[in-house]
Amino acid sequence: MCMDELDKRLVRELQGNIPHAENPYLELGLRLGISENEVVERLKALKESGRLKRIAAVLRHQRSGYAANAMAVFLVPEASMNMLGEKLAESPLVSHCYERVANECWPYNL
Repeated sequence: MCMDELDKRLVRELQGNIPHAENPYLELGLRLGISENEVVERLKALKESGRLKRIAAVLRHQRSGYAANAMAVFLVPEASMNMLGEKLAESPLVSHCYERVANECWPYNL
């Protein structure tokens, strides 16, 4: 499946600001001249094809009152991975916590 011009316009809209509305996909559809259902179906197709990885919020930490942010990485024994990962993820101070495959260029797995 190739992206048509409407898909490209939809992606451009998503890269801007998604409408802060009760029905944001309806609002996007109105901007694009298509139905809410077509917006959803196109997004599903883009996701299934691998062209769209995810739709996610981006926190502008400075504008949100945070003066700094940080990333911590660890090399954790496999037997401790789930326990430590769950414990870290429970913290309200942690926004992302996930397992990675360690390799010679990035020797960390959590």
